[in-house]
Amino acid sequence: MRKNGDTKTKKSRRTIALPDEVVRVLIAHREKQGQQRERAGDKWQELNRVFCTRHGAELSAGSVRRSLTVALRFADLPPLWTPRELRHSFVSLMSAGLPAK
Repeated sequence: MRKNGDTKTKKSRRTIALPDEVVRVLIAHREKQGQQRERAGDKWQELNRVFCTRHGAELSAGSVRRSLTVALRFADLPPLWTPRELRHSFVSLMSAGLPAK
């Protein structure tokens, strides 16, 4: 991490257009999160996260890894991927203009 807390340099910043399907999924996710916010009531922590706990809190690294392992098993895939590898694979596919399936 850099001195000012930012991990990106000016040169490393870029904008990648999202496919319509990704935008639709994110909109649906935001609506579902709104329902979670209502259910949580006073327990909700408004941290403005896209992905968070059922009370709006930041996800821990361990909980993200556990959720990924469950998803991989559900998809009948070996639980060998890490969140970082998936992030880099997705960005590579998006940068190349290929559909991320």
